[in-house]
Amino acid sequence: MCGRTACALEPSTICAKCQLNLRNNKEIGQPSWHNAPGGQKYYPSYNISPGSFTPVLVSNQFTDTKDKGHSLQCSFQEGKRCVVVVQGFYEWKVGIKKKQPFYFCPSNPDKLLMMAGLFAHNYEKQMYSYTIITTSSKGIMADVHSRMPIILDNDDDIYEWLDPAESNYKQAYQFLTDLADNLDNVSVIKYPVTSQVNNSTYNEPNCIKPITEEEEHKKMTKSYGSSNIMMQFLKRSNKDSTCDQTNPGNNSSYDVSHKNIDAIKKRKQINRIYIYIYISFIFNQKKIFITKHLLNLRLKFWHII
Repeated sequence: MCGRTACALEPSTICAKCQLNLRNNKEIGQPSWHNAPGGQKYYPSYNISPGSFTPVLVSNQFTDTKDKGHSLQCSFQEGKRCVVVVQGFYEWKVGIKKKQPFYFCPSNPDKLLMMAGLFAHNYEKQMYSYTIITTSSKGIMADVHSRMPIILDNDDDIYEWLDPAESNYKQAYQFLTDLADNLDNVSVIKYPVTSQVNNSTYNEPNCIKPITEEEEHKKMTKSYGSSNIMMQFLKRSNKDSTCDQTNPGNNSSYDVSHKNIDAIKKRKQINRIYIYIYISFIFNQKKIFITKHLLNLRLKFWHII
């Protein structure tokens, strides 16, 4: 879970929003931005999928140390802790007919969502990677997914998690346990969003805009409309074709030449249907459904020839 996130902010804005203020009024300087090694860059996106680059906060005392192992346990024991920074994340709720995407984000629109994570550095591939720490779902997440990220809801929690000097890994484990027990009180909201976010290549601002389930239902009904019309048209065409072949009428001149003419007409008709279904595929993305009927049409055409 948490594999699909949104962070469409520029690096300077992210750094400004990540400045921490502690209870004792001690202010920590604004984080500095560093691109990933190897020349890879972060690109703002409303629809970030696994394998893409996501901003993370790390303590500077661990950015250049070598990993002793590649397991999560090694990262945890070595204090390789990070905070995954996003505007929000997506999760899908299983419905009666389809999965409905929901967007989870801070209740304060000026804040970023901070999730506890662990990071590792592969020196051979010059690649940093991270994982988000999850626990059993509570609160608003419980009816959507069985797992949820451990959210750091205030600056003190972020600072304590990032600074290994504050606690060893056993204390850090207890710290995470305490956070997990109180996740039903975090300042996070959820709302349904457009199903267009299902496509990982779709990157538009409306990905994170709320949509009512009624609006989504109307949209899906409209998208299926053209497919239903085509199905009715195909059934009618198949019926007419069957009548023409089995009952050519009293005209005894209905021979091979007439069949060839009918085949040419059928071919023109199939070309029109092919173009229509292809356009329908672009908008509705019904690849399996459409491909199936295209194959059926072609087989019928070859059979006539």
